[in-house]
Amino acid sequence: MAPTWNLCRIDEEPAKSLLDAFGTEVGAMYKGFSMEAGPSATVEDFLEPQGAYLVGTEDGTALAGGGVKRLGENMFEFKRMFVVGAGRGRGLGRELLRKLESEAKRMVGAGRGAITVRMDTGGKQVAATKLYLSEGYAEIDDYNGNPFASVWFEKKLL
Repeated sequence: MAPTWNLCRIDEEPAKSLLDAFGTEVGAMYKGFSMEAGPSATVEDFLEPQGAYLVGTEDGTALAGGGVKRLGENMFEFKRMFVVGAGRGRGLGRELLRKLESEAKRMVGAGRGAITVRMDTGGKQVAATKLYLSEGYAEIDDYNGNPFASVWFEKKLL
């Protein structure tokens, strides 16, 4: 069964629980990590027209979530991508990434030029790095000063 994807505010369920789980997991990987450190990821960052947050649910259970944050007219950043343990190994990370790309395209609108998407991840998140590279993202220089990231990515969407 495939999950149902819906927009959700990050300060409401089920996004809030997904983000709490993200913070716990990433916090265990990187000493000093906090959700408030680094580039902003506020409620407003994930509300239109600035952005959006998608949640994938199955039988009422949130399995995955991730946000799109506008950086400029045709430039976006994907943030806080997370798949819960029960959803891993099913391709939900890839599906989420593609849904976020579609959301960025929708936010720009048809015929408005190429879209640039960026994201970062830490060196201990090997599966994320492999996913991004397999989906055509190229490594770039640090663009956001995130103290917990060690790899930055970019892709042009047409």
